[in-house]
Amino acid sequence: MRQVFIFFLICMILISNKKSSALDDFKNSSKLEILFDSEVQKLENRYYIGIQILLEKGWKTYWKNPGDSGAPLTLDWKHEEKENINYEVLYPTPSRFVDLEIETIGYEDKVTFPIEIKFLDQIQPKKIDVDINYLVCKHICIPITESRTVRYDSKHIKKKNNIYLKKILSELPLNQNKVFQIIKTEQISNREYLVEFESKKKLSEKFEFFIFSKNHTFSENIKVINDNFKLSLVSDVDLGSSSEQLDIVIKNGDISEEKRVLVGGNFNEKNILLMIVFAFIGGIILNFMPCVLPILSLKIYHLIKIREKDPSEVFKLSFFTILGIIVSFLILAVFTMILKSLGHDIGWGMQFQSKTFLFIFSIMLILFSANLLGLFEIMLPNKVNQFLRISDKNKFTHSFMSGALATVFATPCSAPFLGTSVGYALMQSNFTILMIFLTLSIGFSFPYILLLVFPKIIRIFPSPGRWMIFLSPILGMLLLISGLWLLQLIKINANFLISLGLLVICISIYFNKNLGREKFSVLFIQLSLFIFIVYFGGKVNDEELSWNSFNNNDLERSIKNNEVIFVDITADWCITCQINKLTTLNSSEIQNYFNNEKIKLIRGDWTNRNEEILSYISKYGKFGIPFNIIYGPLDKDGVVLSELLTNDEIIKTLQSVR
Repeated sequence: MRQVFIFFLICMILISNKKSSALDDFKNSSKLEILFDSEVQKLENRYYIGIQILLEKGWKTYWKNPGDSGAPLTLDWKHEEKENINYEVLYPTPSRFVDLEIETIGYEDKVTFPIEIKFLDQIQPKKIDVDINYLVCKHICIPITESRTVRYDSKHIKKKNNIYLKKILSELPLNQNKVFQIIKTEQISNREYLVEFESKKKLSEKFEFFIFSKNHTFSENIKVINDNFKLSLVSDVDLGSSSEQLDIVIKNGDISEEKRVLVGGNFNEKNILLMIVFAFIGGIILNFMPCVLPILSLKIYHLIKIREKDPSEVFKLSFFTILGIIVSFLILAVFTMILKSLGHDIGWGMQFQSKTFLFIFSIMLILFSANLLGLFEIMLPNKVNQFLRISDKNKFTHSFMSGALATVFATPCSAPFLGTSVGYALMQSNFTILMIFLTLSIGFSFPYILLLVFPKIIRIFPSPGRWMIFLSPILGMLLLISGLWLLQLIKINANFLISLGLLVICISIYFNKNLGREKFSVLFIQLSLFIFIVYFGGKVNDEELSWNSFNNNDLERSIKNNEVIFVDITADWCITCQINKLTTLNSSEIQNYFNNEKIKLIRGDWTNRNEEILSYISKYGKFGIPFNIIYGPLDKDGVVLSELLTNDEIIKTLQSVR
């Protein structure tokens, strides 16, 4: 009995020593440091902090897809305005580890995570408290939470830190989109997808892929053919009609790049014909979306003016309008291909997120309004006129320009079938992008194609007469308001805008010496409405509703908690979005229903570029707005709503997901 007791005592001492050793090992497993002197760095209107983790030998931490076990790094902001702070962890290229047949993906020795911060309400606090959560593993796994304080003071940002940040960002695979190009994606079966790449450099034998998906697991198999390679992906489940966004890191020798691929949704080359049909129908519907209404009135006015003209002239004018639309869409397609080749995420209507574009386009609208008011005729250069053989004071120039202008104004609109076809195109080859955009242009110009084929259709419009004297300044007013509304979105001083509007109107009056009392009255009304737009225009408010700022992590938590959620992705420049607010979301019926049923409301503002929002809507095969979706306990995948909302659709969908 005494021997047994001694043996038990020895075992306890050994176990105790082992535990003590493991505890000491844990204490020294890692060290976390906030880079850039613990300050937020600003680079190209984006904000960053840097988190560096130093790991002791044998210890590892994890990538965003940790593999068979592990967990990625997360942050928990303690600032009182934390709902207004979004963040994205930017991951360096990881390594793959295998231990006892368990495969993990992560880092050893040292890793630096740049954290991109977005202040949703332009709030830039002087300091932010944050909890940094990460997992380290050796023989055991230890969850670690480190509390830190991050300072923000733009006046004291050090140049050396900015240089260091640029170096760190340049080493990320996301910023190295120069070697590999996606040729096509193809669906092989219900679960298998094929992504074909081409390489601009000779490939080495050492090849690795790391795949991240938020919702599913994908196994991969690679086949290399010269400098091209095919990646076969097999999902753990049948995606059905839904699509899944994958982040794929390609590591070949010293080269690593990250590519974003959309699979699922039954998109493959076999149904490219269906996508072309969708593009054509979407183009036709685009003519009737609210975004196009300011230009649609101009198109109708133009048609009325040529009603009594010779059929051959109607043919020519229709032709130049179609030409303006097609050329504009093809230019848009070329820019899309260029941005895609440079590795940028692309969305429909994203040019309206550029203040430079808004300024130039608004000036164009103002010039067109001045043209309608009789200030001057829009002229093309003589060489262009000679090439196009345009005469008679550029009577066809207006047709071409109105077609081009209608195209530009239509791009912020997302129409039925449009998102599906454009989403498909953006994930395919350049040839497919050109084909889809060309088909969109044909659909959008279809009313004029009908005029081209059947010129006598124009007789359905009323005959021109004295009433058009009053119509012209009214249409000019609509274009002027549209142009100045876009300027107002740039946050230009209201007094400046009013002065500009007054200048346009005064010059118009000066050049119209024979301005009658009636036309002067129209101009006065124009000025009054203009001032109203400047001071009260912009986005429509929902003061009676409590909206939460969009945050993907918070949204996923709410979905897991079985909450009923209504998501609205909008933008100040999206006219259809504002129409939805005025006609539906701000209606007393919907507001009362939201409040009484305790619906969680989440709004994402896409007025300015936001990669998180683009990534979110692209999961559903959408690349434009408005985008509205409803989640509930009975449908956690979400139900996407129509582009033009109705009270009935919203209420019925909310009831179906509870």
